[in-house]
Amino acid sequence: MHSKLLNQIKNIKHSFGTKDDPIPKNFKSLWHLMPKWKQTHSTDITVVHKPNQSCGEVDGLYTSQKATPLAIVTADCVPILLANKIGDKVAALHAGWRGTKSKIVFRFLEFLKQQGEKPQDWIAVLGPAIGPCCYEVSKDLYDEFEKTFAKNSLVSPALTKKENHLDLPYINFCELKQGGIEEIEILRCCTRCTNSFFSYRKGDKGKRQYSCIMIEQTEQ
Repeated sequence: MHSKLLNQIKNIKHSFGTKDDPIPKNFKSLWHLMPKWKQTHSTDITVVHKPNQSCGEVDGLYTSQKATPLAIVTADCVPILLANKIGDKVAALHAGWRGTKSKIVFRFLEFLKQQGEKPQDWIAVLGPAIGPCCYEVSKDLYDEFEKTFAKNSLVSPALTKKENHLDLPYINFCELKQGGIEEIEILRCCTRCTNSFFSYRKGDKGKRQYSCIMIEQTEQ
């Protein structure tokens, strides 16, 4: 699965994995270059300086290096792939409910500014994740989200609102928008109620798909 928005940026390769192709086909031959990392639902982000780098426990990866693929692994959480508009920097974020509630998007935007980057020079794509159709949470957790985020950002106004259901892609969309990223795409595919993706809530424990992005090596 691909993003129309990311496809418009020259020299950027990307893909969102599916149940049939958990590791996207166009990244399988590059897998030996992938950094080593462990996601822990944190807001920690690291700079990847070289292929196969050991990154430790992080939920965000950023690089300006060519031929250095990045990936996020999910099975209901929101994978976010980002690139600046000239295609010489990319990033990947993992936003489950914990990362979303802890504002990993805000942390990333602050990280960009520390790197001398302007959020408005970037685009973002939110990949397949559990949708508000299926993502019911406890009343206590819903109330915590209401205290943390604007009430009208908890579910997209274009979708039917259900009691104690959260729309994680839309919450992160609003965070990206508020933080200054203007071009954002949501790939609306619920991982739980479609058969195309692994879903933890559907019982696919231990099974995941990868969302990948890379700056391609170009000829000099």
